[in-house]
Amino acid sequence: MITRLQSLISAHERVYVDSNTLIYYIEDSGQLSGLAAECLDYCVAQGIRLVTSELSLTECLWGVYKTKREGLADLYRKWLFDDTLVELSAVEIHVLEMAATIGPSHNLRLADAIHVAFAMLTECSAMLTNDKRLRLPESIQPIRLTDVH
Repeated sequence: MITRLQSLISAHERVYVDSNTLIYYIEDSGQLSGLAAECLDYCVAQGIRLVTSELSLTECLWGVYKTKREGLADLYRKWLFDDTLVELSAVEIHVLEMAATIGPSHNLRLADAIHVAFAMLTECSAMLTNDKRLRLPESIQPIRLTDVH
């Protein structure tokens, strides 16, 4: 029997991981943490490549330092720098230029536009997120944690 998670994710070879999913996963924040872990673990087990950008690292570390929970920084680095788990790539000028063009057309905040541009340029066909306001282009399927079950 195919689960909802399998039906949402199994068709994708590359899935972009939004920083909010990483925060739920690393910081163990209740039900969403479990859903994030289930999704990420499923992708790794099935050989679906997880992709994220240095912007995700920055956003995660920003929250850690802002709330004076520096001990979490090493957990983020350990996970994000493990290339067997996730492809962490630099945000380069062409990503920023693309974000500047797609952001206004999709009514995105700057950080979200950078995430979307990065997902598009790294050929991700889905984005694992829990941001219900995030408007994605048709080429990227949103997989929201709350939709998994």
